Amino acid sequence: MRLVFDSGPLINLANNCLLGVLDTIPAEMYIPPAVYREVYGYPSTKRMYAWSASLINEVVGKRILLRTLSARERSLVEHLDHLLNSLFYSSRGPIRIVHPGELEAIVLASEMDKVVAIDERTMRLIVEDVDALRRRLSSKIHAWVKVDRSKLSEVQSTLQDLLVVRSVDLVAYAYDKGYFSSYKNPSSALRAALYALKYGGCAVAEDEIERFLKRV
Repeated sequence: MRLVFDSGPLINLANNCLLGVLDTIPAEMYIPPAVYREVYGYPSTKRMYAWSASLINEVVGKRILLRTLSARERSLVEHLDHLLNSLFYSSRGPIRIVHPGELEAIVLASEMDKVVAIDERTMRLIVEDVDALRRRLSSKIHAWVKVDRSKLSEVQSTLQDLLVVRSVDLVAYAYDKGYFSSYKNPSSALRAALYALKYGGCAVAEDEIERFLKRV
């Protein structure tokens, strides 16, 4: 299996000292250039983020491979950028909902095994409940938001075949593979890790975490 990362899960894992879980995942792992810029290029120049950036950079080229995009893939990124970032609009104009790293990760995953690691809930809501996302955006910008239905079917067709995994999914898998077995209380360590990732930006509900913890 080939797994493509967006920046969010890597940053979240690094910030919580959990990059080691990647060694338990039976997959070839990749990031596109825009994701590398987001996890290392800019952050490495800022004191607040440089340490996490350095941790991520240590696994790039070893556990995670940097994959450049072909001309065709760059064209697909541009097309998807146009679709996704004009899908929602208000009286102020189109609303940008996806950043460059996420766009490149989606395209690269689509060209590989259709598995992508993304912590934000945007992609899942576009496929499963676009109106919920529209309401969230409307609340965020305090304005009425509309959906361009003429673009929605193409966007959903592009995204619906993707398997989206989150940092919490990777950590839960690592737990099953014994990653936390050296801790004095592995289940407590897992609970702490899952909640740390949730509060670090991973889109996971508390009841989802608790349901998983009841099974371990």
